[in-house]
Amino acid sequence: MATELIDLIKEKRPKLSEGSLKTYNSLLKTLSKQLGGENTLAFFKKHVKEIIEHIEKMKSAQSQKTLLSALFILTEEPLYREKMNEYVKVVNDKYRTQKTDPERLSHLPSLDEIKSKYEIYKNNLKKNPSIENWISFFIVAMTSCVLIPPRRAKDICLLKSKEV
Repeated sequence: MATELIDLIKEKRPKLSEGSLKTYNSLLKTLSKQLGGENTLAFFKKHVKEIIEHIEKMKSAQSQKTLLSALFILTEEPLYREKMNEYVKVVNDKYRTQKTDPERLSHLPSLDEIKSKYEIYKNNLKKNPSIENWISFFIVAMTSCVLIPPRRAKDICLLKSKEV
């Protein structure tokens, strides 16, 4: 049944990323298990009020919004969209006001401190080219901004090396 739901979502939103599809699939599967129902389109259309009550008890507004988005795409139920839009506002407001906790910020190393580690690990690697030192150097090189600007996590995942 899960593949049928994902195929239906793909049909309705063909440009949706694979990551979003996996997230939607996981959330829908978990929701149906938690409510003791089947992971089917009919279940999600038939139990709208029960599902919304369950979603409102969730702690994360981001998860609520994402799950409601999946449900709306799947069922086109206006109530799902209405609730989803409420959580969109909550999430967007949270993003706008999101700030690092001052206590946490005081413990974070500065960029200069991180950059200074690069030379230390580079020297360690020259003295002893062990696999541990290579790994440590690679991590510092990728995160210190000495060799390249900061990268997004996805960039690192898709990183390819040229064959020499």
